[in-house]
Amino acid sequence: MEQILYILIAISSVVIIFLGPLVNKMQSVTLWVGKKIAPQGLDKESPNGFQDAITPKSQNTGNILVMISYLVLLVSGSFIMWYGGVVGIIFALTLSSIAGKFYANDVGTYLSKIIHSISNRVADYKKNNDLDRADAANEMLQKLQMLYVEIRDESIEIPSFKEVRAMKVGE
Repeated sequence: MEQILYILIAISSVVIIFLGPLVNKMQSVTLWVGKKIAPQGLDKESPNGFQDAITPKSQNTGNILVMISYLVLLVSGSFIMWYGGVVGIIFALTLSSIAGKFYANDVGTYLSKIIHSISNRVADYKKNNDLDRADAANEMLQKLQMLYVEIRDESIEIPSFKEVRAMKVGE
C-alpha cells in the first residue's frame, strides 16, 4: 500500500512540475488572445472574449490533469505523514516555478500552437461535413493568423493572469 502512495506522489509531482507551467502559460495566452481578437464592447456578454472558442482540447485535458494531480499529491502525501501533502505541494510548486523558466515565454510560440489546433479543427469539421462549424472556426483562424502576422516580429512576453484579467476585450 505504501509503495502505491509513493508512486502516486511521484507521478502527480512530475505532472505538476512539468505540465503545470506549460498549462498555465497556455491558459494566459488563450485568454490574452481571446480578448485581443474579440470586438470591443463584449466585456459584459463575453468577459473572456473568444477564449473558449480558441482553446485547444489538449489545454482542457491538461488543466484537469494538473488539478487532479494536486488533489492526489495532497491526499497521498497526507496518508504518509499528516503534513506530507502540504509539504509535497509546496515542493512541487517550487520546482514547477523553476521548470517554468525553461519553457518559452513569448506569446507567439503559444499562438502558433493555437493556430495549428484551430486549423486541425477546421479540417475535422470539413471532413465531417459540418460546414457551419467549419466556417466559424475558419473565421477564428483568420483572426488568429492576422494577430500572428501583427505580433510575429515582436517578442511579447506572456502576461500574468492578473494583467490579462484587467485587460478589456478588444484591446
